[in-house]
Amino acid sequence: MKNRLITICLLGILALLGQGIAFGAEFMPPYEQPNLYEFVARKLEVTYSSSSFSGEPLLSYRSPKLTRSFRGDQIRVVSTEIGHLVTVTLEQVPDLKTVTFTLLIPGINLPAGDKGVAFKTEAITTTHPTTIAGTDLIQGPLQTYLSRTLWGKASRVVFLQPDRAVVIGEVTLSPTCPGPQRPGQICEQPFAGAVVQIVDSSGMVVETVKTNEKGLFEVSLDAGEYTVHIDSPGILPSCPDTAVRVPEKGSVLVDIVCDTGIR
Repeated sequence: MKNRLITICLLGILALLGQGIAFGAEFMPPYEQPNLYEFVARKLEVTYSSSSFSGEPLLSYRSPKLTRSFRGDQIRVVSTEIGHLVTVTLEQVPDLKTVTFTLLIPGINLPAGDKGVAFKTEAITTTHPTTIAGTDLIQGPLQTYLSRTLWGKASRVVFLQPDRAVVIGEVTLSPTCPGPQRPGQICEQPFAGAVVQIVDSSGMVVETVKTNEKGLFEVSLDAGEYTVHIDSPGILPSCPDTAVRVPEKGSVLVDIVCDTGIR
C-alpha cells in the first residue's frame, strides 16, 4: 500500500513538471537574429544587410555629399564586447588621407515574426592622414574621429536563392562637378531611373529593368553571354555597353560609369 502511494505521488509530480515545462515552452518567446539594419540621422541614410540572395553582405551609404554602395569583402565586420563593428572605406586620396565609416551594431534578439526592433547607436567617421612615406612623417594623432548618433531598425528578411544566376549592377553618373576636380571632391552620383537592357548573343533584348534611387539593379538570367546596355534617350549621358558572362548559378557584379559630358 505504501509503495503504491509513493508511486502515485511520483506520477503526480512528474505530471505537474510536464505541465510546467509545456507551460513555459508555450510562453517562452523564440528569438531570431536580424540580418537587415536600416539607419537614419540628419541628412544620412545607411542600410546594411549581413546577407543577401547572392550570399554576400551589402551596405549602402547616402549623404548629400557622398553616395556609395559596398558588397562582399569591401565590408569589414569585427565582433567585440560592445557589439559588431561594421566598417567600409568611403574615400581614399593618395598621399593625403583615407576616410572610413564604422557602424556600431549591438546584439539583438528579434522575436520571431516581429516586423522590427528600433534601437539607438553610434557611427564613427575616421580620417587617417597618409603620406608617400607612410605614417612615420605624420606629427600628432594618426586618426581623427567624428561621431554621430543614428536611429536604427533591425529586422529579418528571407533571401530566397533563385533558380538562375543573378546580375547585380550599379550605374553611376560622372563627372557631376564642373571644372577641375579638387582632391577629395566627390563628382559622381547614382544614375536613378536608368533603363537597363540585357541583350543576348543574338542581339535580342531579353530583360529590361530600371535602376532604383541608388543606381542599383538586379536581374535573373540563364547561363550565357550577354551585353548590358543603358538606354539613354539623348546623346548624354553616354554609357558604355558592358559584356557579362553569366554562370548557371550564383551572382555577377557589374559596375557601369556613364559620362555626363560635364567638363
